[in-house]
Amino acid sequence: MTQTVLPAENAELTANSENQSKFHVPKLVRVLEILLRLIIVFAVPLLLDRIFWWDVVYFWYVHQQFGAGRLPYAQYLWEFPPLTLIPTLIAPLLPQGAFIFVFALMMATLEYSTLEILRRSRPAQAVKIAIFWHLFLILLAPIAYFRLDFIPVFFAAIVIVRWQAGENSFWAIILGFAAKLWPAVLIIGVLIKRRFRDALYAVCGMAGVVLLWYAYSPSGFTDFLKYRKGSGLQIESLFGAFKLLVGAPVSQASGAIVVDAGGWGWVDAVSSLVWLAIVVVVLVVAMKRGGEPIRLCGGLVTLSLLASHLLSPQYLVWLMPFVVVVWADGKWRLGVFSLAISLLTVAVIFAYGPLLSGSLFWQLALIVRNLSLLALGTWLLVLGLRYGARTPDSSQAMVVPAT
Repeated sequence: MTQTVLPAENAELTANSENQSKFHVPKLVRVLEILLRLIIVFAVPLLLDRIFWWDVVYFWYVHQQFGAGRLPYAQYLWEFPPLTLIPTLIAPLLPQGAFIFVFALMMATLEYSTLEILRRSRPAQAVKIAIFWHLFLILLAPIAYFRLDFIPVFFAAIVIVRWQAGENSFWAIILGFAAKLWPAVLIIGVLIKRRFRDALYAVCGMAGVVLLWYAYSPSGFTDFLKYRKGSGLQIESLFGAFKLLVGAPVSQASGAIVVDAGGWGWVDAVSSLVWLAIVVVVLVVAMKRGGEPIRLCGGLVTLSLLASHLLSPQYLVWLMPFVVVVWADGKWRLGVFSLAISLLTVAVIFAYGPLLSGSLFWQLALIVRNLSLLALGTWLLVLGLRYGARTPDSSQAMVVPAT
């Protein structure tokens, strides 16, 4: 018999794997978790302003056109990638009010499944993950349950778990991309783990999604791109918040509140190029020195929120799988900081009236939120690169028997 030395960062994953069968959520806890989600689903449309749930009404109105030879993209605009059609095409079958609750229940189910995936993959940290996850959930679910963003979050969690298990993740990246485009960033993690075949499969799969999408309806695909491009700067975006502070005119475009409608089309191009440059630098450094893919991808996803003219509050749920896992790994300051950003984001939603009326306090609060996101993304990148640069010594390793 010989002995194998495992680096410390692999020791916890080994312990988690051995303890998978021991994972258990007490029945009372399970009931309370489900009850919390049901309360959010049913209370939000009844008690909160329609800014929280009106998107679902929009989905319902749009899909009243479905059927009788009228198809999304081909005969009417659908502004999201193809996989998002699955929970919305039932809209013509339901009254508006019923669809609001059914849709939110579907998103809550996806969100709860995401939590279940993450804590089952790390039984030793399951309690921490559940606590941290629910802290974010209480703040962000009232708006995110009534959007489509938990679909890609679900697939991002699958990617994270499969990375931990050393299994292929390309199919989950493709499905996440088919719901929202941002999971394409996760290919960086696949490359850092040197699973080049998986990266190639993911790229080919995403290209296939786009080609099939375009082949189905070239005009619908073009309309999708034009609609997402929008006009002006959304007020919560990095540059939009600064423009709002200096008194730029506010209007509505493509369903969003924007400043300087009709201009600033170059912002997306420039900020996207800057973000892509950061991606390349991170990838090169991580490939050379090593890097922790969950932290690095979490940082890149965070920075991607700022690299666009769009930044909606529900986008913060994109960060949940990454931040919760890092928090559970012991980076509690980063977790608290992320939670504070979420809290400030929710406060801004409730203060939209004063914000649009010129309140200096809330305009500055919005800028602070965006700069905090910039700091959070940078923090995650630094942690990811430092993690990879460490060289374990004998005190940081675990010896296990091998035959």
